[in-house]
Amino acid sequence: MPSAPSREDVARAIHERNIDESTRPSNTPSLTAEEVSTIVRKLSFSGVAMDEHEEQEQETKTETETESNSHLVNKVQIVIRLRPPLGDADPEKEKETEEIAPCFRVLSDATLLAQPPKTSAAYRSTGTATSFHFSRIFRQETEQTELFQATTRPVLDAAFGGMSGLVFAYGVTNSGKTYTISGTEDAPGVLPQSLQYVMDELPKRKEKDAQLVTRVTATYIEIYNENVYDLLSPTLRKRRALRVQDCEGKIQVRGTVEKPIKTLEEGLELLEMGRRHKQMAETNYNSDSSRSHCVFTLHFYQQVTRFNAELRSKVSIVDLAGSERGSKSGATGLRMQEASKINGSLMNLMRCLETLRWNQQHPPNLQKMVPFRESKLARLFQENLVGNDHGPLVMIVAVNPSSHEFDETLRTLKYSAVARELAKLELENEELREQLAQVQAEKMQMEVRVRAEIGNEMREQLQQIRAQYQSMQRQQREDLPSARKKRERQHTEESDKLRAHVQELREKVRECEDEIQRIHKRHQSELNRLQPKLVEEPVG
Repeated sequence: MPSAPSREDVARAIHERNIDESTRPSNTPSLTAEEVSTIVRKLSFSGVAMDEHEEQEQETKTETETESNSHLVNKVQIVIRLRPPLGDADPEKEKETEEIAPCFRVLSDATLLAQPPKTSAAYRSTGTATSFHFSRIFRQETEQTELFQATTRPVLDAAFGGMSGLVFAYGVTNSGKTYTISGTEDAPGVLPQSLQYVMDELPKRKEKDAQLVTRVTATYIEIYNENVYDLLSPTLRKRRALRVQDCEGKIQVRGTVEKPIKTLEEGLELLEMGRRHKQMAETNYNSDSSRSHCVFTLHFYQQVTRFNAELRSKVSIVDLAGSERGSKSGATGLRMQEASKINGSLMNLMRCLETLRWNQQHPPNLQKMVPFRESKLARLFQENLVGNDHGPLVMIVAVNPSSHEFDETLRTLKYSAVARELAKLELENEELREQLAQVQAEKMQMEVRVRAEIGNEMREQLQQIRAQYQSMQRQQREDLPSARKKRERQHTEESDKLRAHVQELREKVRECEDEIQRIHKRHQSELNRLQPKLVEEPVG
């Protein structure tokens, strides 16, 4: 069963409805109970797979709705960045460049077609082309500035608004991830450009709101062989691994050094310090291959003086180590161990994404535990992947267009498509939840109206009862003197009757007494008459 909308969702829907009430036509039809149940059923996501034609139609529909749903689309973006051509004249590199066209073809700004070359395992397996749909495809000629403006700047703007975000580059080794994140001196990547943008933006925001005091700090860590190390701490003979822990629902790394940044130069110095400390090595793929996942985090502390409150947010920009095969990279010993840890953490991250997609498509009783704790990388990404309160997330998939790396790149694109489906489901879920919240809000408003009507009726009845009671009191007050007089009159009449009865009884008593006197006199007279006769008779 889908979870009920939160109070915040309902309150927002009510607020939006109240704002639009004056402009909404009075005959706007409301959703029926059947439509509401349909929305609830869709929230459980049936998970039926679409064929390529249906998927293309769905993608076309999605592109047409992008403008109206931009606030949701921008929350999770999965973009493709084709690696720019290498700046050398190596014949082998030129040969690779010539083989780009038949392998990867950009069909639109959101669709990439992968055509397996004859030398690839994919060609021997199926031999068919595969199309992938993402938020956006950045071609090889895309400038670093354009990439930053489209992907990372919105995340930084959200951080100024109090929302934390995540930007990370993912792909096989030698696909241009580090170039995308760090870049070069002539073409800086999204990370140096982020520092430049933040430092330029701080005084502008200060001018707009003098009551807002913003300070920015940075942390820089790497995950090497499943251990977390601080790249900004003083160099020791033996580095100390840091603990990743859950602190009040927030994933934190204990013991990291947090450096304040006040100028662009200070930020670039921190990047250089981290670059010197992170693990690099030479492989068959790359002469300077990163052997760890590097996470640079900008922390925003915004003090609002008039409210005496502090707003905290952060943006993590991550350069993931590239997945690689030991047979091709020539890794042995320590390099093989590093590659194993890198591949394991990336695979675990993909399993987390697959599990999240599964959970979005199934009811709660069939959902699975997301394996965030099986790797440090997924653990750090946890708060950016789950929940409804996380900020923007941008996954930049770096693609090596060389035909020699086609199989590894195809595998990367398939994993990225899982993340894309997760983003699409989240978008659809968010839209449906908003619709359901609106329906719930309408029901609540109707209930409020009904309760208000019932309350008004009860108040009217109460007023009527009160008026009747007051009328009865007035009537009683008016009837009280007459009732008293009536009772007094009745009492007087009864008293008179009693007095008359008493007088009658007294007269009867006097008559009785007179009769008794008469009887007594007759008796005495009779005794006197008989007394002489009793004396004359002799005694016998």
